[in-house]
Amino acid sequence: MHILEEEIKNVFFRNPEILERVVKKLIDKKMIDLTRRLTSKEAAKYLNISVKTLDNKCSNGEITYFKIGKKREFEYKDLIVYKKSKENIYPSLN
Repeated sequence: MHILEEEIKNVFFRNPEILERVVKKLIDKKMIDLTRRLTSKEAAKYLNISVKTLDNKCSNGEITYFKIGKKREFEYKDLIVYKKSKENIYPSLN
């Protein structure tokens, strides 16, 4: 990791409210659009799974989607919730 990236990471780690403000500004300025729907390809990439696996999860009712004609669309906020539900959190051994 570059020195500048490490310094930025440390600033955000010590001051999470700064990161929160930055993200809020990005959302407010529409640089990150949480309301935009994603295609199957985009959703699969975000979840780090194949499109076929995404299709299976949709068919099994694991992931919420919208059907537009023959295509599926996904709301970013729904994918965030799904991804968080699949995270494995391991306690520190310290």
